Amino acid sequence: GLALEAAGLTAMAIGAGGPNGILWLFYAGAYFRSTYGVGAVRVLTSLTFSAAYLTAVSISSPRGPAAMAEPWALLQVLGLLAPAGIMHALSLALDRQERATNREREVLEQRLRHQALHDPLTGLANRALLASHLETALARARRHTRHLAVLLVDLDGFKFLNDRVGHSQGDLVLMAVADRLRLQIRPTDTVARLGSDEFAVLLEEIDEPESAVTVARRIRRALEEPMDIEGRELQVRASVGIAVSEAGREPVDDLLRNADVAMYAAKTRGKGRHEVFRSDTHGSVLDELELEGQLRSGLDRGEYVLHYQPVLDLEAGGIAGLEALARWNHPTRGLLAPAEFIPLAERTGFVVPLGRWGKPEEVADAAA
Repeated sequence: GLALEAAGLTAMAIGAGGPNGILWLFYAGAYFRSTYGVGAVRVLTSLTFSAAYLTAVSISSPRGPAAMAEPWALLQVLGLLAPAGIMHALSLALDRQERATNREREVLEQRLRHQALHDPLTGLANRALLASHLETALARARRHTRHLAVLLVDLDGFKFLNDRVGHSQGDLVLMAVADRLRLQIRPTDTVARLGSDEFAVLLEEIDEPESAVTVARRIRRALEEPMDIEGRELQVRASVGIAVSEAGREPVDDLLRNADVAMYAAKTRGKGRHEVFRSDTHGSVLDELELEGQLRSGLDRGEYVLHYQPVLDLEAGGIAGLEALARWNHPTRGLLAPAEFIPLAERTGFVVPLGRWGKPEEVADAAA
């Protein structure tokens, strides 16, 4: 196949003659380089095109085929001088171009891999990269019987702050939080951004579970320090959930879920604090989540009632008025006092629609 193609291209070079014949040699050399590669094929190609070049020159020369008798021309036929050098130079140029193209492709692939595994705003690892690092860390913990911990860090009230200062400054706050988190861990640990205001920290090979608590305290203190955002002093607080793995026995999803449950427990117990996941934590959080889901549906089903208690005027010695207190007539738990559901309603924002419901009820009861 190579010989036939070389013969055909040689004929084209002969027909072109003169400078056009040389151009045909360059085009043909590029074709042979991309089709047959380098090595022995390069030598054969150089010799073939040397003959093609010499034939084209002899036809275009006033002396015609007599030019073939010149020693220089004979050397060209053997591929030992100019044409072989031309082909070799062309091959080197193509090699350099191919290497440059490969480098550009590698850089592009590295950039795409980085974008696929990192948060575009903060440059931190994303959920996929965190899961990969956690899988590797768990396998290493099983081999060496070591502890590791996952900390979920959720910024308290960030949505309100973001709405107040605007998304541009809100992004700057998130970037500042990412920088502060990086400063609180070792180079072998991982910080990731999982969502809008939720971050995760993977602590590998810790000596004892208390070490994770120490890092959580340090993170909370670092985040509570005021930050200067474009001349405005802002402050954030965080709730931290901690899940510790002993000897890497837990699956990745279970460990992340446990940290999430602990973080939710920290929020429900006052925010701006940390909680360590324990076996009883899961049950209490699930109960509260179930109760939270029933809050709104209870309003639709008419399960809330108002009870009144007198307000006494001690100086006058009589009743100054009545205070209305909501009670929840829960279908399975019975009559719930305000202390059992009002704090949950306040945390979830349900206290607003509950208050709107209570006003007309008070008026109706007063009229009655």
